[in-house]
Amino acid sequence: MRFSESVVDFCFALDIIVAFRTTFINTSTGLEVVLPKDIAMNYIITGRFFIDMAASIPFEDVYIWVTNIDIDSIDQRATDNIKLKFFGVLKLVRLLRLGRIIRFLKFKQG
Repeated sequence: MRFSESVVDFCFALDIIVAFRTTFINTSTGLEVVLPKDIAMNYIITGRFFIDMAASIPFEDVYIWVTNIDIDSIDQRATDNIKLKFFGVLKLVRLLRLGRIIRFLKFKQG
């Protein structure tokens, strides 16, 4: 289970790198923006970067690393177990990202 979660986290992080290099169409001019600085600024200003960043952070792993919890004894510590489940809820931010992908695919079909 942990390996698959790590793969998903890596894919979301890789998507951030790709998004910083993906051109877009300027709505006011109708021209494709290809300058890396302008692409990066658009990605950050639109707020998509922060959603993508929140979706790619492995909160559970960071919490375990910061608090030095022994993963084998995590069931013994109920409060830590509850906190880790809360971090799992934070992964719902990924649904925002997936919603944007679905909208994009519907746009391409129509």
